[in-house]
Amino acid sequence: MKSFLSDIDTSNFSDIDFEILNFINNNINLVSNMNIEDLSNILFTSKSTIVRFCKKIKLDGFSELKYILKNESTTNTNIFNDFMSHNIYMYNNFVKNIELDKILSAVDLISNNDPLYIFGHSLSEIPAKYLYTVLNSLDRRCVFINKPILMKSISSSLDEKSTILIISANLNNSIYEDIVKTSINNKSKIILITRNHHSNLIPYANIAIFSNDKNISYKNIDVNSRIGIITIVQIIIELSYKKLLSK
Repeated sequence: MKSFLSDIDTSNFSDIDFEILNFINNNINLVSNMNIEDLSNILFTSKSTIVRFCKKIKLDGFSELKYILKNESTTNTNIFNDFMSHNIYMYNNFVKNIELDKILSAVDLISNNDPLYIFGHSLSEIPAKYLYTVLNSLDRRCVFINKPILMKSISSSLDEKSTILIISANLNNSIYEDIVKTSINNKSKIILITRNHHSNLIPYANIAIFSNDKNISYKNIDVNSRIGIITIVQIIIELSYKKLLSK
C-alpha cells in the first residue's frame, strides 16, 4: 500500500525539508502523536520551518499532516493485525491436525543406527541443515547433502538399510524424481517433508509428512513460508532426542 509521504514531490526541497521528511517516514506513529513544538525541538529547527514544510507538500499545516499520519498508521496496523490473525489461525489449525502417527514412524527410522541421509536444496536447505546439525550433536551420525547431482549419485549406491529424508516445499519432479525412483529401486526408505500434497512422487515415499505452507512467489522467486516445515522438523528433533536419550 502506497504511503502519502511516498508520493510527495521533493524537487524543490531544501536539506532541512529532506531531514524533516526522513524523520517523519521513520517515525510515523511517533510524529502522529506529537505537537509541533516537540517535533521542532527534536529536529533542532523552528515551528515555522515545519509549517513551511507542510505547505510545500500541499497541506494546510501540521495538524493536517498529523491527521493523515494517524489514518495511515491505523490502516497499516489493521492490515498487520489481519495478516497476523490469519496466519496464527492457519498455524494453530496445522498444529491441531498434524500427522503425529507419520512423525512417530519417521522418528523410529531417524533414531536407529542405520545410514541416514538428509537432503535439502535451495531454501529448504535451511531446515534440512538444522535437523542434520542437531542430530549430529545428539551423536546420531548422518549425512547432509544439498546438491541434487550428489544426492542422485549417492542414491544409486544405497541399500535397504538406508533412509533418505528429503525436505522440499515444492518437491519439483525435475530435481527429485531420479533420486526418489533410484532409491526405491534399491529398496532404500524415503521420508518426504513437503507442502505439496499433489506431487506424483508421494506414492513412492515410505512416509510423507505434509505442512500447510502456501505456495507463494514474487517475480518468479520462491518466497514460500517454511513455518510448517520447520515446525515438523522441530517436533521430529524433540521426539528423536527423547528416543535417543532412552537408548
